[in-house]
Amino acid sequence: MRLSELYGVPVRDLDGRKLGRLFEIYVIENEVKAIGCGAGTLFERLTGRNHGKRIPWVAIRAIGPRGIVIDPSILPSAWPEGPAPAGE
Repeated sequence: MRLSELYGVPVRDLDGRKLGRLFEIYVIENEVKAIGCGAGTLFERLTGRNHGKRIPWVAIRAIGPRGIVIDPSILPSAWPEGPAPAGE
């Protein structure tokens, strides 16, 4: 599977709750560090109904063409919004 095949797939937690769709993959020095997920439709992005989240790679438990499953217990209490800071 190629990383490009994952764009737009749903991101869910272990309980099946949808967190959004994958829209970004953060790679630093040839290593995947995090993914960005959020609003899946243009309407959601325009209304701000679903803000994007940056999820650390270590929180990912399963990956496939039908979706990505993450373990929210690994995430910090305040999820970072938007793109990774420069140099991270």
